[in-house]
Amino acid sequence: MTKTWLDFIGFAPKIAALRQAHELRGLPNACLVQGRSGSGKRMFAAAMCALYFCESKNACGQCKGCWEVVARNQADILWLDTEDGIIKLADAELVQDHLQMKPFTVGGRRIAIISHADKLNRQAANRLLKIIEEPAADSMIILTTARPKAMLPTILSRCVKFRVGLPPKADVLSLLRTSSKDLSEARLEHIWVMAGGTVGAALQQLEASSQSEADEQLDLVYRTNDRAAVLAQAELLDKLKLAPQEWGRQFEYWLNKVYKQADCPASDFVQPERIRKRREILKYLKAYRIAFNSRLNLESLALASTKKL
Repeated sequence: MTKTWLDFIGFAPKIAALRQAHELRGLPNACLVQGRSGSGKRMFAAAMCALYFCESKNACGQCKGCWEVVARNQADILWLDTEDGIIKLADAELVQDHLQMKPFTVGGRRIAIISHADKLNRQAANRLLKIIEEPAADSMIILTTARPKAMLPTILSRCVKFRVGLPPKADVLSLLRTSSKDLSEARLEHIWVMAGGTVGAALQQLEASSQSEADEQLDLVYRTNDRAAVLAQAELLDKLKLAPQEWGRQFEYWLNKVYKQADCPASDFVQPERIRKRREILKYLKAYRIAFNSRLNLESLALASTKKL
């Protein structure tokens, strides 16, 4: 099911304040949503848009109109995203063309959401400034950034600012605890610190932690020639509950390492022909997206590769 702002930790008071501001005076035509990376700025921007497309006009987060906003299926909203690239003049012209059209939705607005607005180049920034200074009827621009100081001061001065702060530490730790029950409290605390307190970054850290754990377990399998040890690692891999496709990538990476070692005279771990065969099987499984059991694969590999059974 599509996640909305209702599913984001710490968003309830922010959305309540946003609704109140909308009811009292409406939202301005130029808004800047700022906050740390992973704090949920784009979801907050989606909630702002939903005030105009929600069936109850209060960003309920549960109706078809709200879901269309979050799923980016609302024709009156243009999402301009960039992670590593630069926002160029052509992008700003696209925004201008979008905002000049009349809304398709009755009572709606033509809205452009520009993520990472600090990556506007000089030409794009100047064009955007003109768009903000001469807004089209029923139009709205929402900029998001984690680096407002890197933006053109004249653009900053013309935007009404909204800050997406950090959720309570206890709530983030509770979410992490629910998402990964196998990690210790000290490890969860470390993830929270490394994420700077943001939920998005914390979940990425958690995924990376699980990925690192999978690498370590596979490496143990790689370095052992004892069947009991291989089966023990299979038990641990089962606990990681990796998706079949993700486990396939990890397993293929491990097989590549084993294949290289198999050609070494000192290696008696596995026969090259068997590795080649297993790689062919793995590619077949991935190509046809066939789910496979990680433990069965490891057990089979243990039987095929262990010197003494």
